[in-house]
Amino acid sequence: FFSLSSILVAVLAVVLTGHANAEESVLYPALADNGEKAHAGMAFEEQAMTKIQMAKLEMLDPMGKEWRDKLEHVRGAVLHHMYEEEGTWFPELLEKIPESRHVLLTERFLEEFSRYVDSSSPAQSR
Repeated sequence: FFSLSSILVAVLAVVLTGHANAEESVLYPALADNGEKAHAGMAFEEQAMTKIQMAKLEMLDPMGKEWRDKLEHVRGAVLHHMYEEEGTWFPELLEKIPESRHVLLTERFLEEFSRYVDSSSPAQSR
C-alpha cells in the first residue's frame, strides 16, 4: 500500500533525477568547456545534495512534520538551483556558443532526460 504522497515523491524523484542526469551529461560539460568550471562544479554538488535529501524523504513518514519540512527544504534547494541556472548560467552559456550548438545541446538533453524517465517508474523503484 502506497500513500498518494509517497507516489508523488517517487514521481518527483524520477523527474528530478532524469533532469539532473541530462544536465550532468550535457549542460555541465558545456559550461566547463566554456570557462564556467566553478558553476559546473557547484551545480553537480547541488544536485548531489538534492538526491541525498530526496532519498531521506523517502524514508520519512509522509504524514509527519519532518517529512513536510524535508520536502520544503528540497523545494527551496531546487528553486535556488533553477534560479542560478536559468537566471544567468545557461543564458550566458548560450551567448558563448554558436547557434548550431544550441540545437545539439537541446537534442542531447532531451535524449538523456528521456533515457532515464522513460525507463523509470515509481512502481519499479519500490
